[in-house]
Amino acid sequence: MPNLSPWFFPLTQNNRATNLRLFAFHYAGGSASVFRAWGQDLKSPIEIIGIQLPGREDRFTDPLFYNIEPLIIDLLKSFPIYFDKPFIFFGHSIGSFISFEFTRILRRKKYPLPQHLIVSGARAPHLPLRRKNLHNLSEKDFISELSSYNGIPPALLENKDILSLFTPMIRADFTVSETYYYSEEDPLQCPISTFEGSEDPYVLKEEASSWKSHTNAAFNLYFFKGDHFFLIKDSYQEVVKTIDKIIFDELKKLSATASDIIT
Repeated sequence: MPNLSPWFFPLTQNNRATNLRLFAFHYAGGSASVFRAWGQDLKSPIEIIGIQLPGREDRFTDPLFYNIEPLIIDLLKSFPIYFDKPFIFFGHSIGSFISFEFTRILRRKKYPLPQHLIVSGARAPHLPLRRKNLHNLSEKDFISELSSYNGIPPALLENKDILSLFTPMIRADFTVSETYYYSEEDPLQCPISTFEGSEDPYVLKEEASSWKSHTNAAFNLYFFKGDHFFLIKDSYQEVVKTIDKIIFDELKKLSATASDIIT
């Protein structure tokens, strides 16, 4: 399928034989390319597409979003071309909230829902943020706080000229995350799996396990060694293996459903 919108960043070949797609929502300050290796390392027969927020890589000059609602509404305009196959959502940190709210707007619009929602490195959406807001700090203080996150390369933090090009985008991402307000709706009908770093200072175990209240289907909580960025550092291989298992289980369900329809 052609890539018709800058929202979508293909991470596997379009002609890859698959009955299922995985959409990956990146974290604040990240980009769709952080999932590039998944195209090679995930063993399951699945098409992988990164969701690319504006302000980075091939969308560097696109207008930024500062609120989650207009973001998901704009994404929704381009998404219906992908309703031809079942799909899974994966989101890390801010990507968890975006993928969750995007799933809920799909439900409100009576569109197909993901077979499975995987949320990573994020507290349950109904819980308050425990740390202070960063998006409204001065430039100096904002950059100082970013250095403690361990997700931004030190070389970038040390180069003020280059960093100045990226801080507006990073600040916009934090604004989306920190101004996010959960409004109560019925739990989802799709399974939810939660990934959490064992040493993540920003998400407590009980905050991760509280995602369970947002589904009436199966719920699983997986812990991985590492801090907030465990998925790209300490536990990358374990994360990939776990996603492969989830994909395999969902493919089995789809196969069983197809067999029931035929018979």
